[in-house]
Amino acid sequence: MKTITIAALAGLTISGITTQSHAITITLDVSGMATWGFQGDPANDRLDVFVGSGALLTSILWDLNITTVGISWAEEVSIGFFGNSLTIFPGLGDAFTVTNQNYAGHMAPTNILLGADGILDIEFFESVWDDNLDAIDAYFEEGSTITITIIPTPGPLALLGLGGLTITRRKR
Repeated sequence: MKTITIAALAGLTISGITTQSHAITITLDVSGMATWGFQGDPANDRLDVFVGSGALLTSILWDLNITTVGISWAEEVSIGFFGNSLTIFPGLGDAFTVTNQNYAGHMAPTNILLGADGILDIEFFESVWDDNLDAIDAYFEEGSTITITIIPTPGPLALLGLGGLTITRRKR
């Protein structure tokens, strides 16, 4: 497994960071991320986004272009947040293979509070079936984004204002 750490200044590597009445919107480019196996499989791609301890997650939006591999179906593609305690299924109901198919949607979780480490972990995995054992089942094409909105505690708000956002991207 390869680990890549990205330290981004506000608005440079991240597509956009905006603030409105203390809420911060962060758009993450997930192009190239892939699903390899079931939830928790060490081969799955993951993102760890430091947003500060005690931050409150208020919304998740996705605009994803998914391509499945082999006999894998779009509805099996899953994205888990917080150790997969909150999961989205962008292609739910599409029991067929897809090529660069767009899926967009949003979710307004009921004010989920981040833990003491301040890291929002995101895992890309397969649900129900792992059609391609030890191989990629699906991947996200260019232009795929996940946008999160958080309300940080005052300390992290100042840190983000200074451009201190760190993202760790783990790939196989």
